[in-house]
Amino acid sequence: RLITDSFSAEEALEYMTRKADSQGLLKGKNIGVVFPDTPTQSTSVKNGLISTLQSLGHDPTIYSIGCDGMVWCRIGLDSAIEGMLQEEIDVLFPTLNPVSLPELITAMEASKILKPLIIQSGFNEQATDMSADFVLQHGGPDAANYYDGSIFIDHIGAGQHRLEQFSPYQFDEMCNNEYERITGFPRSSALSRNTFTYEMIVRSCTIVRYLATALYDAGPNPTRRALYQTLENLGRVDSPGESTGFFREGKATRPDTLGVFKYEYPCLHGPGYRFSKTNPGGCIIPITEMEKVD
Repeated sequence: RLITDSFSAEEALEYMTRKADSQGLLKGKNIGVVFPDTPTQSTSVKNGLISTLQSLGHDPTIYSIGCDGMVWCRIGLDSAIEGMLQEEIDVLFPTLNPVSLPELITAMEASKILKPLIIQSGFNEQATDMSADFVLQHGGPDAANYYDGSIFIDHIGAGQHRLEQFSPYQFDEMCNNEYERITGFPRSSALSRNTFTYEMIVRSCTIVRYLATALYDAGPNPTRRALYQTLENLGRVDSPGESTGFFREGKATRPDTLGVFKYEYPCLHGPGYRFSKTNPGGCIIPITEMEKVD
């Protein structure tokens, strides 16, 4: 009975893989996959990414990184780096979490591995400015330069506010206006440096709206089954930014659009994330329109 505001892990990886393939990013390329041995995560990578690559006719080289039951995954990293040097990987799918990814990128850069095209989805909390910033903060400018040009394929819609034609979305503005009115705290701007706070308020507001609508539609004193059935049939719902979607029976994940994004270091579209006088910061920007997925 799980209903989620995002793609499932396997959906995110499969949509990413098929989108990358349809755009010609994988044709004739030597492909590598780095994934953690974390239970459930490893299964999601095998089913969503590796199996999809194989079904599309690709033969990826696979590197498993051990986590020893912790968040920081680095067991077998040296072997993976050695393997990438030998294989001369052209495209890399690193599915490690934001804490573990910087060490992988730093080790690849230090080992002088020819920079591959790095492709990621929203799996394992990637595809946001904050997660990409971990590479810069923990790996330094050399790692961030190596990470520059990485591609993200996901539904979140990061970096829309950095484009010249951007104007704040009415739903997003309403959520932040209400937050300011109720809490008394000064609200963030969609165009400000503190965009993370602005977006978190919108996402929290979105979840509350789902639940409030479902409770209202389910009627007085609903059973848990009635509440679930109402949630499952909410239909199209207000969503953050350009990330549109709907719930229906048999579709327990909301998103129905996908976009392609790129990491820039230094950020060429205004001040980068967590920029300072000595650090220009990096940023994620959209490079395609959001497109509907099946």
